[in-house]
Amino acid sequence: MFAGSFQGVTQTLPLAIYAQLDLDRDVAIAIGALLVVVSGAVLVTVKLLPWTRFTSASLIRSAPSA
Repeated sequence: MFAGSFQGVTQTLPLAIYAQLDLDRDVAIAIGALLVVVSGAVLVTVKLLPWTRFTSASLIRSAPSA
């Protein structure tokens, strides 16, 4: 994982959890639960959406035969 952490500018959820562990454990647990819920929603959405596979051959129209 690649992430930057500039104080007050950028922060990812894992870094927010880590920062909150020393300050307020309840907030850290709430952020962790939020991360789990969002991750689960993304996984369920990806699993339930019908995906179609495009190949380069299906995008090329062939010329009509003579």
